[in-house]
Amino acid sequence: MNPKVTLSKNSQWEPEKTTRAGIAKLAKGSETDFEMTLKPVLKERQNGAQVLTGTVSSNGSSFSSYLRSMNYDHIPDINYFYTDWTRLMPVNLNTYNKKIGYIAGAGDRVPEALEEMGYEVTVLTEKELARNNLQQFDAIISGVRAFNTNEWMSYSRFTNNDKQREPVKKINGAATPIEVTTAKKSVSGFRGLKRFMFFIVAATVIFLIYNFTKVSWEKVASLNITAGRPANVPYINMDSVFQNIEASRGIAIDKVTKTNLRIRNTWPDRITLQLAADHDISNVGSKYYNLQLSIDNSTGYNIDKAVAKLTVWKNNRVSSSDTFHFNSISYALAPKRMIENNYRGDSISISFQSIKAKAFNFCYSDDKKSNYGNANDRWFCRE
Repeated sequence: MNPKVTLSKNSQWEPEKTTRAGIAKLAKGSETDFEMTLKPVLKERQNGAQVLTGTVSSNGSSFSSYLRSMNYDHIPDINYFYTDWTRLMPVNLNTYNKKIGYIAGAGDRVPEALEEMGYEVTVLTEKELARNNLQQFDAIISGVRAFNTNEWMSYSRFTNNDKQREPVKKINGAATPIEVTTAKKSVSGFRGLKRFMFFIVAATVIFLIYNFTKVSWEKVASLNITAGRPANVPYINMDSVFQNIEASRGIAIDKVTKTNLRIRNTWPDRITLQLAADHDISNVGSKYYNLQLSIDNSTGYNIDKAVAKLTVWKNNRVSSSDTFHFNSISYALAPKRMIENNYRGDSISISFQSIKAKAFNFCYSDDKKSNYGNANDRWFCRE
């Protein structure tokens, strides 16, 4: 396989250069990286975010999604396709006060970003701070966690008030202190400057951390999902079951019994759980809100009780779950339940935890293989 990558159509950005790292041809199970340089088309420039997606093509086939699978014993297997995307944000950037002194933090790349914006950046160490004239800089910026990585910027160093040793000379063989007023003033002034810098840098760090860690949410298409078929409810050919029963007993099954038996064993086709929700995405995952659960009952009977389960997934694991109870579910009108909570995670799923209907002797539970013990009539009950 010799793949090629193309981007979704976008008049505001055009690919300028594409390079690929890794092996020349891909075998099954292997992977490689593509690096693409984008050039803005200034005459087409618009404000707001633009979303780009990629497509891989090879041997006449194209792929823009990858398959994710979730396999757990307590829920049905879930397979879905996920499309990756990246977001580009044009910024009207105006720079001024070009000269910046930068105190390095923990492996950040802020100086490079500032230089790309057109600033002249001087990286400052403890020695360079002492010998440089700070008035030459328009701004002093400290890197992320600079106070943790640079011992000389620690609070204890800034507040060190140990007295400077006084110079001495011997007069007639005795040690006599010499008062040096200008030196003390110089030391005191430098300490004041350091304290002032400490508070300025601390305020800058707080401001930068707030802006770089602030989560920006983007609204996408509303979510509408239907609960899948439970793992403990296999597909059954009911016509074949009726024939076997009638052949073994030598008598015909009456119409009501057939109807109830069919409903009990094909209930996922007649009782459906649905969820509608607003959906936002960000770089930290998805947010679901304004959720509404509904149950569509097409059995022709009223259902006494049903318990619906909502599960939130994060990194292919259950992050949280809630249950919601429905009573007296009519076959004429689908009941709806608004959910006040908001949920955050990679994805969300719904399922029935239990259902009970006396009208057709039906009791379902997701933690059982069978309620009755008969594989041809698993959910019969007389409760």
